[in-house]
Amino acid sequence: MGGFSSDSLVLMNQRDFRKLTGQSNISIIYLRVNDINDVEPIAASIQDAINQNHGRKDFAQATTMTSVLETVQSIIGILQLVLVAIASIALVVASIGIMNTMLTSVMERTREIGIMKAIGATNQDIMSIFIIEGILVSSIGGIVGIILGVFGSQGLTMVLNNFMMMGDSSGLAPVITLVSVVLAVMVSLIVGVFSSLYPAWKAARMSPIEAVRYE
Repeated sequence: MGGFSSDSLVLMNQRDFRKLTGQSNISIIYLRVNDINDVEPIAASIQDAINQNHGRKDFAQATTMTSVLETVQSIIGILQLVLVAIASIALVVASIGIMNTMLTSVMERTREIGIMKAIGATNQDIMSIFIIEGILVSSIGGIVGIILGVFGSQGLTMVLNNFMMMGDSSGLAPVITLVSVVLAVMVSLIVGVFSSLYPAWKAARMSPIEAVRYE
């Protein structure tokens, strides 16, 4: 029974089970082998023996933890592909959102930009202001995303462990490394830089006279 959560199982002998439930049929049998290399052959032999005994090829199915883990790994692989697709779409949407926000900021601060350029601010100074602002916006979004990702991964593993009837000590556990956190922060910074380049360039190209006159 190793690998399963004892909180969801009750162990008793067959006589007490029949007395308690009134059922005499056995639906599941768990076996433990001494050598892991014997798992698959023993499972195949048991399945063939039970099916032959009942005269049906599909009467019983022997499932090993290896096959269960392979199924879980395939599900996780599909989830990873879905998450990558969602993350890619989210990056595009975030980039567009940051760009629109920065363009709105440029329009709202047109007079301010004109005044700064009139008192000596260079195009590079103006671009730096808006690029830094875009980086701050994307960094805040990245930090919030990391926090949500940590709690989301915890919730997902709890659901999978409950589905597999596995305890916290023997079930799946999220692995969040420093490298993944740093990578997420770097991606958010890069998105912030590229998303704010056009708004910053547009702000830097403004004529001081026209910007000051802007209503």
